Amino acid sequence: MLAAKRGHAGVVRTMLGFPKQAQLLLDMPSGLNPLMSAAYRGHEQVVQTLLQSPFGALLALGRAEDGFNALMYAAQKGQVHVVKALLASPHAALMMQANTEHGVNVLMVAAIHGQIEVVKILLESSYGSKLVQERGIQGTNALMSGVYAGFKEVVQLLINFGFVEQQLAAHTEYGGALDIALANGHQEIAELLRSHGAVSLLSDAGN
Repeated sequence: MLAAKRGHAGVVRTMLGFPKQAQLLLDMPSGLNPLMSAAYRGHEQVVQTLLQSPFGALLALGRAEDGFNALMYAAQKGQVHVVKALLASPHAALMMQANTEHGVNVLMVAAIHGQIEVVKILLESSYGSKLVQERGIQGTNALMSGVYAGFKEVVQLLINFGFVEQQLAAHTEYGGALDIALANGHQEIAELLRSHGAVSLLSDAGN
């Protein structure tokens, strides 16, 4: 794990050649495996080495205690090269279709952290439409995540992608995207949303 964390691809490759050492890569506390650790820190060579190993699928399937996988960690930190490497792997579908226990997907992670380049990559992928329309268990979507965090460019990217009506219809007990923008003082984002037809979804709308 330490070798992956520090980006020592050669050491990781050597460990993978010995069954007992390789097993140590999988038996990690809290579910945090070397692929996640390397992805989070942007160690692309280590990520490639692990993905190409016989353990690639198992590592890609791995989840930490927070429900994140390697792709989510890379998205959170804006590790663009690692995100591309993960999406180019045979295990991309395993990671792209994953959600945390709260229904959070990788696009929501990228959006709430303002990782614009990662958002672009995810939207351009074959899973873009699915990720945009997905909602967490409380009703949140990627648009609402970007709005909440105040990232106007992320919000614009999501709106430009399409499915605007569906995105704006998503809501929680706190309302929809426009309500979240207003509650958090994001006036420019609120105006942007209004320009695309957003209205308050709260019961006392207009008051």
